[in-house]
Amino acid sequence: MKTSAIITLVAALGISMGLIAQEENETQREAAQGVTPDDTQQLINDWPDVSKEAANTMTEKYGQPDEATPTMLVWHNNGPWLRTIVYKEEIDHDFPVPHKDVLEQFVSYEVPPDKFDDLAEYDGSVIAERTKGELSARCDKEAANYLAINLADDVVKGERSVEEAREFYAETIKELMQGEKPEYTTALLFDPPPVRQARDSDERAISVAELEQLRQGEMEGAEIATFSELDKDDSGDISRQEAEDNQRLSDAWEQFDLDDNDRLDPAEFSAFEAETKDQQ
Repeated sequence: MKTSAIITLVAALGISMGLIAQEENETQREAAQGVTPDDTQQLINDWPDVSKEAANTMTEKYGQPDEATPTMLVWHNNGPWLRTIVYKEEIDHDFPVPHKDVLEQFVSYEVPPDKFDDLAEYDGSVIAERTKGELSARCDKEAANYLAINLADDVVKGERSVEEAREFYAETIKELMQGEKPEYTTALLFDPPPVRQARDSDERAISVAELEQLRQGEMEGAEIATFSELDKDDSGDISRQEAEDNQRLSDAWEQFDLDDNDRLDPAEFSAFEAETKDQQ
C-alpha cells in the first residue's frame, strides 16, 4: 500500500510539474513576442490579398506570431514546423498551376549533397540548407507545403524519381481543388531528425598548422614603412592620423608615444622599428 501510494504521489507530482512548466513556457512565449492581434492586423492591412489570407489563416491556427515586421510574420516551433513565415512579397510560381508563393515552412532535414540537383529539378520552391540542416517549402497554403516536403522526402530517399514526384504533386493538387484531403497534404509523413543531427558543418580544407603558417607569413611579409614615408607633411614627426595607414604602428601607438603628445619623433619611431624587427 505504501509503495502504491508513493507511486501515485510521484505520478501526480510529475503531471503537476509538467503542467506548470507548460504554462510557464506559454507565458514566456507570450511575453517575449509581445505581438497583439491589433499589431498583426495593422501590419498586414496593406498586404496583397494572398499574403493577407495566409497571415490570417496561420494566426487563426497557431495564434499570434512570435515576430512581426512590415514585411513578414514569423512563428517558431509551431505544430510540426521549426519555423513558419508569411511574407508580404508575393512570388509568382507556375508549378503545378499559377499561384503566389507567400508561405514558407521549415523542418529539420539532412539532404545529401548528391540530392540537391534532384530537389531543385523537382520543385524550385523547395529549399535545402545543408549547413543549417533545414528543408523548407514555399507555397500559398500549408497543405501544399506538406505535399511539397513529403514528396521531397520521397525524392531524397529514392522512393520517387523527379518526374514521378512532379506528376504526383500535380495530381494531388487536383484532388485538393476538388475538396479532397489526400494524406500527403495533411501532415508530415516522416519524423524530422533533431536539429543538431541534421546540420552538416562540412570539413575543414585548411589545417590548423597551415592556417598558423599563413598567419605567420602575413606578419613576416608585412613591410615596415619608413619614417619619411609616414611623415607625409614633412613636419619632422609622425602624427596619430598619419599612423592610421600603418596597422602595426597604430596598434602599438600608446607604447611608443612616450610623451603622450600624439606624435612620434624620430627617436620614438626608431624604438618602434627596433622592436618590430626583433619580432620578425
